[in-house]
Amino acid sequence: MISFKSASWLTIAVWVCAAFIWGCGDTSTSTPRHQDVLEDGSVDLASDVGVDVTEADQANDTELQDLALDESAEVLSCEPGVVTCSNACCTAGQTCVAGVCTDACSDGKPRCGNDQVCCPGTLECVLGACAAGCNSGVRCGPTQTCCAANEVCDDQAGACVLACPTQVFCGAQQTCCGAGELCFVETCVAPGIPCQENYQCPAGEYCETTIGNCLPIAALPGCFYIPTEDFLPEVEWEWSGSTVEPDYHQVMMAPAVANMTDDNGDGLIDTHDIPDVVFSTFTGSQYTATGYIRVVSGDTGQELMVFTQSQVAGASSVAIGDIDGDDRPEVIASLPSYAGVIAFEDNGDIKWQRPGVYMGWGGASLVDLDQNGDVEILASGSMIDHTGVEVWNTAASGCGNGRQIPVAADIDRDPSKRAEVVTGLCILDGFGNVLFRLKDSTGANWASDGFPAIGNFDAEPHPELVTVSGGAINLFSWDGTWRWSVPGPGGSLGPPTIGNFIDDDPQPEIAVAGASNYVIIDEVDDGTGKMVGQIVFSKATQDQSSNVTGSSIFDFEGDGIAEAVYNDECFIHVYDTRLSAADPLSDKFMLPNTSGTTHEYPIIVDVDNDGNAELIAIRNDYAPSITTACLNWPGFDVSGAGHGVRVFGDRKDNWVSTRRIWNQHAYSITNVTENGKIPQVADRNIDVFNNFRQNAQSDGLFFAPDLTLENLDFDISACPAQLTLTVDVNNDGAQGVGSGVPVSFYLVNADGSRTYLGTSTTTAVMLPGNFETVSFTWDIPLPLQGGSFEFVVVVDDPGDGSSVNNECHEDNNELSTSAAVACLDIT
Repeated sequence: MISFKSASWLTIAVWVCAAFIWGCGDTSTSTPRHQDVLEDGSVDLASDVGVDVTEADQANDTELQDLALDESAEVLSCEPGVVTCSNACCTAGQTCVAGVCTDACSDGKPRCGNDQVCCPGTLECVLGACAAGCNSGVRCGPTQTCCAANEVCDDQAGACVLACPTQVFCGAQQTCCGAGELCFVETCVAPGIPCQENYQCPAGEYCETTIGNCLPIAALPGCFYIPTEDFLPEVEWEWSGSTVEPDYHQVMMAPAVANMTDDNGDGLIDTHDIPDVVFSTFTGSQYTATGYIRVVSGDTGQELMVFTQSQVAGASSVAIGDIDGDDRPEVIASLPSYAGVIAFEDNGDIKWQRPGVYMGWGGASLVDLDQNGDVEILASGSMIDHTGVEVWNTAASGCGNGRQIPVAADIDRDPSKRAEVVTGLCILDGFGNVLFRLKDSTGANWASDGFPAIGNFDAEPHPELVTVSGGAINLFSWDGTWRWSVPGPGGSLGPPTIGNFIDDDPQPEIAVAGASNYVIIDEVDDGTGKMVGQIVFSKATQDQSSNVTGSSIFDFEGDGIAEAVYNDECFIHVYDTRLSAADPLSDKFMLPNTSGTTHEYPIIVDVDNDGNAELIAIRNDYAPSITTACLNWPGFDVSGAGHGVRVFGDRKDNWVSTRRIWNQHAYSITNVTENGKIPQVADRNIDVFNNFRQNAQSDGLFFAPDLTLENLDFDISACPAQLTLTVDVNNDGAQGVGSGVPVSFYLVNADGSRTYLGTSTTTAVMLPGNFETVSFTWDIPLPLQGGSFEFVVVVDDPGDGSSVNNECHEDNNELSTSAAVACLDIT
């Protein structure tokens, strides 16, 4: 409805002013005056006023012209929300275009350009022309560029810039982290020093291995996983033969583990790759004469390489490390019949050979004696440089060879931490000069060379030397002074192992295997104030062939007390040494596993990079007489007679984490980094771990992730054929997780059962406090299309109901729909 009303008081005021202009202001004319009202409602003063009106006058008097109406004229007034156009009211929804009422665009968008067109679809009007829509709603600069969702407009520069240049958002407020910062427990922090293990971090920090940097412990929530299940080893894989040199399948040496291959294709051989197991094989009973080195993948046992360029002595141990600084590992082994030392490149090519150095059943030790970045090789009583030149040997000094397994360690604790060389008779500097000779109780030179090891058995900071020789276990002070000897359990006795077996006091114990017993020796007060060695644990075993096998230890459950791991001729044993040897429960694990025995021993290492320890043992069956003798032992059966390499893991992955490397027979953790580098300046192992032939465990051992889900959402735009689900995966725990965390999606059936739909995986590392959004698109079967559905999403589930990561909370991995989701045909 259209209505009119009389001219306002403003109109009257205009007329008063106009009267002055036409009458009172100019009395020289008496021509009758009138005004014409034009089509748009304005007054044509130029034609009716008796003076010339210039363009400037018109510009200055615009407001007067618009308001100077005939006193009898009426002002048009339209309903609220209705547009006035050419003195007419448009209908609802119309707009005024060039003085004509025109229908508005159907989608409510304004018309565009000189032609006043409606931009179709998602196009929008930009600078007078229809252009692609801007999803972010932010246009910028003279060209009105559309900024991305993660950008803002820099008005000064007239350009779109990243809202957060680092693209690292953190916390509930999504704070933008600065350059070099990362989001950790919902706070932007600068990562600490690079690390591979906790002991490398400053006090108050731990090594977050998913990124290889130290981070503050105090920021972590209290999230721990402590194994509580039974000890349940099972064979994860075994290697028992090959199509390459197939007759060479017997193994009787200590294997080594290191990264030998670039598995992820990034051009580097490092801890981001799967570790590999390296071992020698021989044929028949020819373990002295000839053999071949093999490299198999630590996760499956698949054979990757056979070093056919040269044969080796099958019973000698290997050593692995980057000896020349090329960031690739070399392998050091013994030539056939112990005729010398050979170095292989990582691909099996021969690097050099050094004839005339006899290693026997032993193995090389790698160390940077002069701390110049080039690695030296201790082989028997010789020191060989990284190019294969023999620099010195102990022949003239009579210092022996440590029964072919010499050891390097900082014995005198000089400020430089420069290592000394320890045999079974002497302590030498890096140039081969004798610093100390070991003495017997009378002060005479010790007469019997033996296997050395290093540990600290008292409050004094210098280490003590353990040797096994002459059928006894011996302890010496760092300067070679004799402290005590304990007769062994029979036979020649093998290399010693040092660690905390019996209790949680700071003093370690010594384990040694003989012909018929495995024993642990503790240093105790004899009642007079004198410290002596005493056998505190002894288990009957069988090693009548060599009686010189070694052993290792590991705290599988992380309770602070290590288990002893030993393989005699018949079984692989895991002993709980906290219990009396007479207690049947002290045999924590025993499985038939035959060997003719040399200096070999099982090793414990994270061989498949899964964050849990595995146990690696060798076996051989070249001597049927050994199998026959083993049949006299309860629990032995012929299935234990075999050859090759076996890897054991816990059935529920309850064994704690450890390092991914064990590079040589004389292994002591700080002698090598996890990426196979030999430290230029090595940390003193006695100060950090105080063990020998045990792998690493340290602070943060039980830190665990806590994987949860939230913000389950749905995209129904492709319904009824497809439905896309998205969900946020959170890590609310105290340990990061790598990429590849599985997230499985299930359809909930009418009876409450579940139908597996599929699995997505995360794509990046998730530190504590971080999240990642994953999605899954379900192709809906035709009979179900057009229906409504309920879903359950489960994180850390590969689709079979199992779990991949040990978490501090295993009962919060699921998220369900709160109501049925309708996936109807919306076309």
